[in-house]
Amino acid sequence: MARAAVAVLLLGLACAHAQSYTLDLQQPQKSVPYNTVFNGFQGPAEEIPPTDPLVAPPANLGPYTPWSVHVTLAEGGATGSVWISWSTGQPSFVNNTAQLPQPSPANKYADDYPQPPKYRFAPQTPDPASVASQVSWGLFSGKYLSTAVGTARSYIQTYLFSGPTFQSQLFHHVHVTGIPYGKKIYYQVGDPSKELSGEFSLMLNSSLAPYAGNYPVKVGIVADVGVTYNSSATYQHAVAHDPDFIMFYGDLAYSDNYPANGNLANPLPTPEYALTGVTQGQTFQPHWDSMTQLLQGSGAGASIPYMFLPGNHEIERDEQLRTFQAYTNRFRSPYEQSYSTNPLYYSLDVGPMHIIMLNAYGGPVPNTTINTNITVLQAAAELGNSGSILNPNGNYPFSTFGYDQFNWFLNDIARVDRGKTPWVVVNWHQPPYNSYSTHYKEFECGRLEIEPFLYANGVDIVMHGHVHAYERTFPINNYAVDQCGMRWLTMGDGGNIEGLYKTFAAQPGTCSCTPVFNSTYGNGCPCQNTSPTTTPGRCSTFQGTDPATGNPLWAPVNGAQPTFSAYREPSFGHGILEILDDTNAQWTWYRNQDGEAVSSDKALFTRNTAACPNKLMPKYTPPSKGGLFKHPTHTLPPALVNHLNNASAALTNSVDVVVNHINAAP
Repeated sequence: MARAAVAVLLLGLACAHAQSYTLDLQQPQKSVPYNTVFNGFQGPAEEIPPTDPLVAPPANLGPYTPWSVHVTLAEGGATGSVWISWSTGQPSFVNNTAQLPQPSPANKYADDYPQPPKYRFAPQTPDPASVASQVSWGLFSGKYLSTAVGTARSYIQTYLFSGPTFQSQLFHHVHVTGIPYGKKIYYQVGDPSKELSGEFSLMLNSSLAPYAGNYPVKVGIVADVGVTYNSSATYQHAVAHDPDFIMFYGDLAYSDNYPANGNLANPLPTPEYALTGVTQGQTFQPHWDSMTQLLQGSGAGASIPYMFLPGNHEIERDEQLRTFQAYTNRFRSPYEQSYSTNPLYYSLDVGPMHIIMLNAYGGPVPNTTINTNITVLQAAAELGNSGSILNPNGNYPFSTFGYDQFNWFLNDIARVDRGKTPWVVVNWHQPPYNSYSTHYKEFECGRLEIEPFLYANGVDIVMHGHVHAYERTFPINNYAVDQCGMRWLTMGDGGNIEGLYKTFAAQPGTCSCTPVFNSTYGNGCPCQNTSPTTTPGRCSTFQGTDPATGNPLWAPVNGAQPTFSAYREPSFGHGILEILDDTNAQWTWYRNQDGEAVSSDKALFTRNTAACPNKLMPKYTPPSKGGLFKHPTHTLPPALVNHLNNASAALTNSVDVVVNHINAAP
């Protein structure tokens, strides 16, 4: 009887809490333009110097001193688990210059290249077996009755033909299991025979227990944070709201905004891919240490569990075309438990949520150095999605999930049991729905690929970073407001060095002409509201028509807020998602103004299961022979089939408009 009374009381509190937020579908649109005076209170996106205590390595850092400690949320059951990660040692560089030692058979790198060779000794990182990776923990301060042991790893970022080669320190990762929910634990990390850290503490709140129905669940949301003073403010404001955990949607450090020597004023010559003439983007790897130190300090990374996914600034191709090295070595994801074979994408059941973390840059990338006997354009093509003909040298490719990841996604989402995890949240870096001029419709091909599956499976919320501003949509499917669709949230406003994106799509004075369409539309092509991008690999779709010309619209006229957009504002900040019960969640976005976290946008999200059969997917039944299968095979309810057929017809009509428009072009 007492438990029932408590349950009724909690439900009443949740409903009362929800009533203080207005349902998003009942709110008017709001568009807040950038204001020099108002936004100036945030200060510039000024990088924190590496000597600042916010980001500097610990004093008296020795070869075995643990530093940059952070916690990643892992799978749970009756008890919880986390990955605890840290660094030991310091990074170093090997300079590729003429005074390097003369060649020997062990260090020769010339056989594959027809031009005069350069030689070097193979760089060496610390031996991972030389330092133990151990976490000692317990329920009382100073009394560690449990021990977990993990492994260490390191990496090399090579610029063999020009520029320094980076040799990392060791990165330790330990899986700590059996953590009781709702109780604080105390822990130390390090090698007991060499050096241990000070004491840290963390608590996995009972709301994180999968399928337990413990509400509310409070989630902090950040992305594109970087290492500026605004980044620190974003972390601190998010932590001040005492979230159960924090999700970070990519672009963590922005190390690739720096040359390989870290000196913006006097950068090194741009390195190239194996003497092909194709240059590559540089990156200053020690900047990652500033990021992880800021995460441990301002972000309370050793006490609050995080979940991470990669963005484009994590790609960081080196001369051997290796990607995501800093990210995958420094951060540990619980990918194995969701049958993923790749640490860049995974899923996790957290409380009442099934959370899917995807890699927007997951297409194939060659593992070998580019053949030297090819042209620059051929080299760019060989880079695959890790580059493009227009941009072969940057860390900024076209986006693709890739076959393996997309097939894993279809299998993963088909296994969701809405009776256990009523909320399904999917996340990746690039937003399909974005009404800012920067990155506008950049992910349109990806949207056309994945959105029908998101809708068919009743996904509730989709979140992103990438665009350095804030935007929230209404429930949307294929650009139309649909109460059964997904809420899309863009949270790339974490405070990074590149600053805010201040202008909206097709806003007068912000558009550039695309000559190939100028002859079609005339009038000097003042804005691209009717002119799709000419960039290869970007899908151009149209929504509505221009009342003045009758032409289909690729972007809103004169920067108008599109109908899918509920709220948009170019300010730094963070979000808090609070799941109140099986059908209600409240969303709050806080801007970093005046040094305080100011609530700017609030909305109630409701899962209308009565009107939306896609929100009540059937209970998952494993394949008869076990293992994974290629596509979802369960039978859909007739009401859902009709609902999906209508949505599919709308999508087909949209594609037909694109095809007809292209065919009609001269």
